Amino acid sequence: MKKAGLIFFLISSCLFSHAQISFKTLVTNGPVVEGESFIVQYILETTDYATTEFFPPAFKDFRLVSGPTVHEGTSYGGGGKTQVKNVVFSLEPLRPGRFSIPIAQAKVNDEFVKSNSVQVQVISRDEAAKKRQAMQQMQGGSEYFLKPGDDPYQKIRDNLFMKVMVDRKSCFVGEPITATFKLYSRMVSQSDIVKNPGFYGFTVMDVIGLNDKQIDAEIINGKKFDVHTVRKVQLYPLRAGSFTIDPMEVENSVEFSRSIVNKKSEQKIVEGVLPPDNTPDATNNTETYKSNMSSPAVKITVKPSPEKNQPAEYSGATGHFSLTTSVNKNSLDKNEEGQLTVTLTGKGNFTQLSAPVIHWPDSLEGFDPKITDELDIHVAPVKGTRTFHYLFVSATAGGYVIPAISFSFFDPDSATYKTITTKPITITINNKEAGRHNLQKAENATTSGSNHIMSWSLAIALLLIAAGTLLVINRKKKKAVIKQPVIEESPTRPSLITIMTPAELVIKDSDNIFYTTCQQCIWKFFTLYFGLTGSGMNARNLVAVMRQQQVDEKNQKEIVELLQECETGIFAGATMDTDRHVLLKKINGSLNEIAVYVKS
Repeated sequence: MKKAGLIFFLISSCLFSHAQISFKTLVTNGPVVEGESFIVQYILETTDYATTEFFPPAFKDFRLVSGPTVHEGTSYGGGGKTQVKNVVFSLEPLRPGRFSIPIAQAKVNDEFVKSNSVQVQVISRDEAAKKRQAMQQMQGGSEYFLKPGDDPYQKIRDNLFMKVMVDRKSCFVGEPITATFKLYSRMVSQSDIVKNPGFYGFTVMDVIGLNDKQIDAEIINGKKFDVHTVRKVQLYPLRAGSFTIDPMEVENSVEFSRSIVNKKSEQKIVEGVLPPDNTPDATNNTETYKSNMSSPAVKITVKPSPEKNQPAEYSGATGHFSLTTSVNKNSLDKNEEGQLTVTLTGKGNFTQLSAPVIHWPDSLEGFDPKITDELDIHVAPVKGTRTFHYLFVSATAGGYVIPAISFSFFDPDSATYKTITTKPITITINNKEAGRHNLQKAENATTSGSNHIMSWSLAIALLLIAAGTLLVINRKKKKAVIKQPVIEESPTRPSLITIMTPAELVIKDSDNIFYTTCQQCIWKFFTLYFGLTGSGMNARNLVAVMRQQQVDEKNQKEIVELLQECETGIFAGATMDTDRHVLLKKINGSLNEIAVYVKS
């Protein structure tokens, strides 16, 4: 028995110590073209630290362009380590036909191994040209060539256009419409979005934007189009009525060639940052044509939430929701801070939901909640959770019951209202006084509930005052080189300090409100000092008016990026990981630098 075990051990040792070897030949898929180089690889893999030596073959039917180039490395998989040696050759076929790539040999330790033989089809240049032409015809041919008699503008209309797709044209208040704006192109073009839709009557949540660079392909009437998703949004109606999704307006510069040249379609899409003369590079054989296009307007009918059987506490929630509550501690000392957490989970119009009303018992003082979101904006309606964190304290010992919380929502699928209710929560306030640090926390809680808002207000106010101070300094510096005062105050153009009124400085602990206020501050500046109003308040006009005032390009780019950051913050639908003080400082500095270019 011992002998059998020893024999098994010896046989196993020999088997597992023997290297496992793989040696294969790889070539380019499909036919290769006479006179055009292609790649041949010999890949040797061994499962132990073997010594290897490679012996290249003779390529009698091919011209050696380069090689051998050797790449060595280690890969891990299947529970073990593998040594890999990849020997690469570049070959050029001498004539059409079917040929064998010759085998190569390698020596692994003391063992010789051979690679496999691979067949390759070589076609002539003429045959390759015919294949390429057939492929282009299958895809509709090249639109880059402008033949004599061709109407370039008709060609642009046929091969460059916008579409907007909506998943529905009728919905209830609070029920989302998904709108997707796409640019279809078979051209060599640069497209500038000069006007985005206003989406009046809706809360807007951006899902896909230009920076996501989502590009697909579609076959339309037998022709292959590049399809760019320019913008995808979820629109949550605020009230009943008839609304219009406005067109997205785009200006294009399209390049054609008068020579018979096939060129792959290329598109560059931007929003309001192309200089007026920024057109595709031209040569002696190319011409550039300008065109405008827009997506069609779309009518949306928004139905009111039914009045029949509407619960008294219904506040506009639409979708499918569940509700849970918890407290951090059920037993607290007097003046010790407690926290009630209310979590709303489901799918629906989260961004339009207000905090549930808590009916606090007498002698238990509760404060306005802090709100956090964890939402997936890529599904419609938005899916996830919104959590409300309520702080509370009491200076009177005793037992308290936080009553059940009811939450009503409208289910658009069944067109019915549903009400969900939590269980009451019992809190005991002990006769013991909280420690000094807890008492301080309770005092801070009191101010955070009502005055936390003012911290952001104060921050913005101080920054704007600093802006005014810096503006005065900048004026003095600029007088040395500019004859006229930079900015003269007047009843219609106040100083930078008064750009935002005290009412506008009320910032809630919410990304949406904070970024909206910052965005409004920037646009108000350009309304007061650059005259931008109404529909003219878009990125393209903003850049144009700054160029007219000869604002430095660095400042132009910076303020556009700040506006984009504000827009992202408004529609992100989740807490942004941004230092608000840093952002305010950037806005303040950027506006001050731009202000010195304003002529009175």
